[in-house]
Amino acid sequence: MTLTYHDIMQTNLSCLSDASRAWRKMGDKFGDLQGKYDGHVRGLSDGSWQGVAYEVYGKASDNTHREFGAAKTEAHAIASILDDAHAQLTEAKKTLSSYVEDLRDAGYTVNSHGRVSYEAGSEEKRSLVQSGSWQDVMDKVETANARIKKTVANINAFDMGIQAALEAAVTEKKDKGAPGGFNAEARDVIPRPARKKGGKSDNRPGGPEGWKADGSFTLNGLDMGGSRSGVGYGMEGMAKGYMDLAHMTAEGSVSKGDVKLSGIMDVYGGARGSASYGATEQGVWGEAEVSAGSRGTVEGRMESGHFGAYARGSQFAGAEAGVNAAVGRDKTGAGMKAFAGQKQTAAIGAEAGGIGVGGKLETWEGEGVEGFVGWEKDEHGRWHFGARAGGTPIVPVGGLAGLEITVDPGKVADTVKDIAGAVSSPFRNH
Repeated sequence: MTLTYHDIMQTNLSCLSDASRAWRKMGDKFGDLQGKYDGHVRGLSDGSWQGVAYEVYGKASDNTHREFGAAKTEAHAIASILDDAHAQLTEAKKTLSSYVEDLRDAGYTVNSHGRVSYEAGSEEKRSLVQSGSWQDVMDKVETANARIKKTVANINAFDMGIQAALEAAVTEKKDKGAPGGFNAEARDVIPRPARKKGGKSDNRPGGPEGWKADGSFTLNGLDMGGSRSGVGYGMEGMAKGYMDLAHMTAEGSVSKGDVKLSGIMDVYGGARGSASYGATEQGVWGEAEVSAGSRGTVEGRMESGHFGAYARGSQFAGAEAGVNAAVGRDKTGAGMKAFAGQKQTAAIGAEAGGIGVGGKLETWEGEGVEGFVGWEKDEHGRWHFGARAGGTPIVPVGGLAGLEITVDPGKVADTVKDIAGAVSSPFRNH
């Protein structure tokens, strides 16, 4: 939901500090529980217990130990994000409030929607016109409206960063303990203000105009593991294993107002395999996939208001195979793939008002076949409709072509709302 000027000025930000204290306290309790679990449960065996039951117990207790620690890390990361959000949003709101008060002290009117005007009586207006000052007053009104709009857009961009940081903190990228468990690598990733040489911030959400920059880099070496789960709600099962030789990810972004440029580079080498099935109230599905080799991807994105575009390139060398099928409320489709060799991928796409269209082309040096058609709803509520097909059934050089259409209901609704507001505003002003 897009924040308005009224939302920003009326919101009580102290609840962020209250929530932060609660999360930090909960993290401390998880740390205490980890110590008690290690002392009273995990270390019960005196060395005489052996066999299959002990091995199962050992793996389960290791997972529980890790999850307690990961829960503490995740809770403390969320607390840090909320503290950071409170500090910067409070400063932004204070800066905006001070600017509005200065306008009012100078005789300008600022309504509850952040709209600036100058209400002059007929005599005053005549005097200002005769002195040549009326145009200066109107110019300041226009400048003030633009600045307030820009500040609100900056606060919205920062608010979206808070949401992204919270989502990342509670998402475990690798199931090292219990499947879908707590995130042991959670951290505060809200973009930090860029600093001037003098040490003062020039890019606070409500501060002077400028580009804000953010970035991260992760590098993991040799790692391996696996996990599995059995019956869940209805009938579900999952198993996966991996052996990572190396995995490097670098990402960064710069933003100014509602304009954001971002990029990511990801390089991976190793082997992975997974399989899952399910039959619940949401539908039925089954999928299995295995791959081994190296992969490198570079992607760039541009976003501005209701518009966006991306370009992506990748290189894969190795072998992969997979099959999947699903019929349900949030996902329906079927596909398969089998490939060995090298492939290069180029993809581009654009979005306007919450509706996006993208396509990709691949060149293959090797043998394989791939096909998919279906649709699904992702964790952010976006709908994806896509199809792709390719193969090298006869000659050793082939390729693939694919098309995807995305629909973001939230962005579509915001676009319609903004268009309706733009169309109706001239009538409200007369």
